[in-house]
Amino acid sequence: GFGGSVAQFGKHMLDARERAKGFGLPEMTGPPITGVDGVRSALFEFFSKKTFWAVKDLRLASGGRLPERETREVLRDIAEYHRMGEHKNMWELKSEFKSAVSSAAASNSGGGGQSGGS
Repeated sequence: GFGGSVAQFGKHMLDARERAKGFGLPEMTGPPITGVDGVRSALFEFFSKKTFWAVKDLRLASGGRLPERETREVLRDIAEYHRMGEHKNMWELKSEFKSAVSSAAASNSGGGGQSGGS
């Protein structure tokens, strides 16, 4: 019956989680990051450490805490998607945000000029 199907599905989900541990997939580490501001802050933090990111890699780096839909929405506002070339299928922060991220991280000296924040 229906109850048996639900129980079987739950068992499969738990088994899949156990199998995924061997593949280096992250367990959710802490509460999910919610809201546009929270996702945006997390993305800026990741882009301060690395220039190019795939959505899958961002989710892995966050420990599965970034919701995919909200992540893509924020990325469309703050980053450019590369459809071809060396960084195909990856996101790069838009130039107007790069100087703010690099100066906040103090990782790149001689970054771009000052631009107004959003």
